[in-house]
Amino acid sequence: MAENLNYNAPDSKCYDNIEANCATYGRLYNWATAMGIDAKYNMEEWGGSDLKHKGICPTGWHIPSNADWGVLITTVGSETAGRYLKATSGWRDYEGKSGNGTDDFGFSALPGGYGYSDGVFSYAGDNGDWWSSSEYDSNYAYYRYMYYYNENADWDYGDKSGLFSVRCLQGLSEATHSVAMGVAKKNLRHGGADTCQTLCSQGFGEANENRKKHRRSI
Repeated sequence: MAENLNYNAPDSKCYDNIEANCATYGRLYNWATAMGIDAKYNMEEWGGSDLKHKGICPTGWHIPSNADWGVLITTVGSETAGRYLKATSGWRDYEGKSGNGTDDFGFSALPGGYGYSDGVFSYAGDNGDWWSSSEYDSNYAYYRYMYYYNENADWDYGDKSGLFSVRCLQGLSEATHSVAMGVAKKNLRHGGADTCQTLCSQGFGEANENRKKHRRSI
């Protein structure tokens, strides 16, 4: 999950409907589109499992659940995860200070903004918002967000009809995931330069490149 998904799925949009913004930020998706399910579930409870749900991700990848996101944020450093996950350019300054991050783990989070169901777009350059596969209720689902003016990476639930960015998580087995997390946490405690690389750059890896190599209809 080293970049935002830029798969041209039905009902996905480029920010402000400008193609160049897709090249920069990836495409924006409503929740049902991201999940690859009927659009009616933007307004109805889906009730399916959020565990390794493929959605519009390529084979071998899935939409990360709220728990998956939680593992990433906790491993990187809960209160300052945004600092380490945000890209080194592209974020607006705040009160004379850079809103960019250090991108220590190659996650390269970009402020792609979001869109509304009525066609309005807002806040590119200011914040990034990424869907999870976890449903809150019939109208809302969980997502993660980062802002230009702080170092946090927090969760909330948003209207499913809203247009957010998507990252895909590689489908690691439970055993592999446990090993990766153990290594990441050990490196974090000892300040290793490769802290969280397995989860940030391999687990949350190059889904777009994978899709180009294994193009298939969804």
